[in-house]
Amino acid sequence: MKNSLENDVFTYNFNCKPEYGLAYAYTYFNSHLIFLCPAYHPQGIFSGSENKVGTIVHEIAHARVSKHDIIYGRWGCKNLAKDEPYKALNNADNYAYFVETLYPFNSGVDAATTTPDGFTYLFKGNFFVRFKGSVTSFSPRWPVLFKERFGNLPAKFGQGLDSFLCLKTFGYSYATKGSEYIRFKSTNSPALSNGYPASLQAGWGVSSEFSLGFDSSVQLSNGLTYVTKKDLFIKYSDNSASSVNSGYPKKLDSGEWGDLPENFKSGFDAMTVFQNKKLHVFKGSEYIRYSNFPTIDLGYPSPIKGNWGDIPQD
Repeated sequence: MKNSLENDVFTYNFNCKPEYGLAYAYTYFNSHLIFLCPAYHPQGIFSGSENKVGTIVHEIAHARVSKHDIIYGRWGCKNLAKDEPYKALNNADNYAYFVETLYPFNSGVDAATTTPDGFTYLFKGNFFVRFKGSVTSFSPRWPVLFKERFGNLPAKFGQGLDSFLCLKTFGYSYATKGSEYIRFKSTNSPALSNGYPASLQAGWGVSSEFSLGFDSSVQLSNGLTYVTKKDLFIKYSDNSASSVNSGYPKKLDSGEWGDLPENFKSGFDAMTVFQNKKLHVFKGSEYIRYSNFPTIDLGYPSPIKGNWGDIPQD
């Protein structure tokens, strides 16, 4: 199953046979063709029972590894796994429900930001979730694709971001991918400014390694802006973050970030500052928090899992 998910290429056909009209999807053994029926389209991508991801996994289990339909439904599959695990391994719905209960952000975050209107965004691949206030509560429709908020981004940006920065002192938000960046018309707007993408080297006053891409970026409540790349970081004091402060880049373990956990010294994945001015830094499946930068709060690092939302369960 893992090999098929990673390597097989499938064709999706929207012309379902009338006799399958109530089904979400169907396929055939030893096939690379999956038929998606009308009931499939209104389902959430990750959220809810019978979501799009789970449905596709169910059909791939039939098409490529010849799994059967022994039993349907979340509770039936859960009991099957408990009472007769050897049968669960041969049941397509068990694979679907396993995937449906995985929250993709638990394993890590590509980028993060908090906008002046109080929303916090986490990005992973070409999906994002959005929180308002508590990071343990969000609409059951999340995660969703970039295009639902940001429209048609330039091609490589639509597939995922390296970093996202809300530059409140200058009134714009920025997203980076590789050696380029795009600018949004305001810190709360999903609309792109004209003339982008542009090169990091030209717009951010960076050279060498930072001109090839940012790993993470954030503006603290004191107006200072930080950008990281691998085990290095640079700092900006100007409102537009266009001129790197002298003496930078520096190593993350130079002391300016406090007593970093060992795995954070090699680089950050994402950073964001909540409206309560607390800084959150992500690395792999963990994060650290600063209530009074550069002192890391007690009890950190903590796992993302259980602290940054989850797939709503039925």
